[in-house]
Amino acid sequence: MSEQNNVRRQPTVHRNGQRRKVSRVRMRELKRRRRNFLIAMAVAIILVICLIRFLVIQLLPKSDVTTLTVKGNGQIVLEEVIDLSKSAGSESELKSYVKNLVKDFDKDNGRDAVKIRRFSHVKGKMYVETRYKNAKTYSKFTGYTLYTGTVKEAMKSGYDFNDAFIKVESSGKGGALKYGKGDYIDSTKVTKEKSDKVLIIRENIRVRIDGDLRYITDVATKVDSKDAVSIAQEESFR
Repeated sequence: MSEQNNVRRQPTVHRNGQRRKVSRVRMRELKRRRRNFLIAMAVAIILVICLIRFLVIQLLPKSDVTTLTVKGNGQIVLEEVIDLSKSAGSESELKSYVKNLVKDFDKDNGRDAVKIRRFSHVKGKMYVETRYKNAKTYSKFTGYTLYTGTVKEAMKSGYDFNDAFIKVESSGKGGALKYGKGDYIDSTKVTKEKSDKVLIIRENIRVRIDGDLRYITDVATKVDSKDAVSIAQEESFR
């Protein structure tokens, strides 16, 4: 009769398999952390870029009087300077009012047809800069007549040049150079150059252009510089 040996078998441990499993878990965790880190970095970079852009925009030169600028690409920039002591509403009310006007207009006329670029407050005055896609958009938003194009295009659109025109001339030298009204000219000289650019506006406001003024109408205008003129009539017109 043979004796049966009681032998306890040890459980088999698959160490290599466990190591591979742990390794995969660690890799997934490392990838997750790396992904989260990259996302956080991307967000941080975007925030920094936005902050820099905001600071650059805020530090750009501002007009100290309400000014309409006609850019070379046809875009219209309006810088409004509002005396809060003479305003019916507070600064926050005015901001909300302007934002709502632009929001409603863009809803019907396309995104960024009118865009608010910046607000700021300086010495009791609120500064608002808005940008308009073109002169047509400006006229539709404000109700004031504004036309830009060539002499030929203006005449084709029904505008006449029967006003009294005057040259914009310079005087003085160097830093003392000044611009003002010169001699009267016949309107036929204005209309002769069909490709010349023309700006037609019916609004009491200071106007700047990307370029030099050659001729302006004489009534209710004052030459501020080689590229700017102020319009002021006793009664507002549209």
